[in-house]
Amino acid sequence: MAVATRSPAPLADEAPLPEGPLQGTDRMSRNLVLLSLVAVCTVRLFTEKFAILPGIANFVDVPIVGLLLVYAFVVPQTVRSATRRPPSYVLPLGAFVLLWGISAVINQQRVQALPALLFLYGFASPLIVYRVVYRIWPAGSARALSRTILGLVALQFAVVGLIDMPRFIAAGQNPDLISGTFGLNPYQLVFLLLVFAGVLTGAVAFERRSLTKRFWIPLALTTVLVILLAQYRALLLATGLVVVLLAWMVGRVRGRGPLIAAGFVLATMLVFSYVVTSLDFLKFGQAVEA
Repeated sequence: MAVATRSPAPLADEAPLPEGPLQGTDRMSRNLVLLSLVAVCTVRLFTEKFAILPGIANFVDVPIVGLLLVYAFVVPQTVRSATRRPPSYVLPLGAFVLLWGISAVINQQRVQALPALLFLYGFASPLIVYRVVYRIWPAGSARALSRTILGLVALQFAVVGLIDMPRFIAAGQNPDLISGTFGLNPYQLVFLLLVFAGVLTGAVAFERRSLTKRFWIPLALTTVLVILLAQYRALLLATGLVVVLLAWMVGRVRGRGPLIAAGFVLATMLVFSYVVTSLDFLKFGQAVEA
């Protein structure tokens, strides 16, 4: 006699993710993270370039971290986020805080409270934000994130072209003026563009229908050009490592992967060669020799 058996119910980690547009808490969580990203990337445009907001607004990330923490504790995890197990950074973070506390106690005569707290915040807040966002970010929202990054980069290109370049030329080709919406910190612009390089390369390699994919060549060339104008040699090695890493990752994709990787590296080399030979005031040639 045949015995009917039932397969065990799937575990929580194996439950299929809901499909379709986000609803309720998922939508709120996604929008909160994206708005936080936009605020951090654009606040210096209104404090340091246009002076519309007071300088204290540059610390907008502090209340954002607090808001994300409160939101993560108040709003329960949804199915989309609960199916993922984030890595734990409690041990290294705890060790860092312990070392910070011991150092502050030993050097009481030379330590001021506010700078010491700012130092602690600068190292600890990225790990805290990463853990919180990992908890509240709904899976399946990668396209919304990539579109937000694309919009931010389009804004960077507009600010560089319409505001930074005229100042750059008038000031005798001062590369410190190429900073996009990041005010007096061009390195943050370079970091955002390096992230965008990864998003752009991934879109070309993996997305079949993407508007970004149609314009990836001019976008890649413009990205590399702005990076070279903004970084003034300081992040040259980091940029080269990112290019190599992206080429290696995409080159492993079957089919068009190697071709896309070769095109990305070639575009970077062409723009870099042009900058070294034609824009000698940036002194990239000396950096290469060094």
